[in-house]
Amino acid sequence: YLSYVTGFITLSIMLLGGFIFFLIGIGQRLFPQWSDAIVMRLPYLKDIVFTRDNFVSLYRFSLMVKAGVTLEEALETTWKDTRQGALKEDLQRALTNVKTGVPWAEGFRTVDATNRIALSMASDKERLGEILEEVADMNRSIYVRRLEVLQPIMAVLGGLSMVLVYAITGLYSIVPFSDLFGKLMEDASGF
Repeated sequence: YLSYVTGFITLSIMLLGGFIFFLIGIGQRLFPQWSDAIVMRLPYLKDIVFTRDNFVSLYRFSLMVKAGVTLEEALETTWKDTRQGALKEDLQRALTNVKTGVPWAEGFRTVDATNRIALSMASDKERLGEILEEVADMNRSIYVRRLEVLQPIMAVLGGLSMVLVYAITGLYSIVPFSDLFGKLMEDASGF
């Protein structure tokens, strides 16, 4: 009975890990919209995946804005350099908003609402570049904090998986071997 329980726990952990690997590692390359739609519903995982992408893209965007590149050109260049998925769609919406005269920051869905308001209220390019850099740094900080919390959890899960694997191996190899050894000793006692 114990071997079935440990086997089920190990299988559950492995399936969850496999699903997350597929979702983030493979899904974002093959099915980016589908993958991002699922990841956006998973609070902790969302922070890890999107804050990494947001940091890189928003920091690059802030450098271009600070350098004097027009907002439309900076958005278009950032859009071209961003991987397929939710952030690229956000950049596309923001670019469309710039072209149609709508406040451009309203197009971002992967950026916090407070940050969208701050981006919309920037008075000039220098201030916009500073706000973009602050938002990028905030995303980097969130990413680092989430990884610092996730690392010990993953270490515990890895250790638990190894204990369960050893328990299953022990139950299936040592117990039958000890029974066999006991029978051999009974047979040998007759000599």
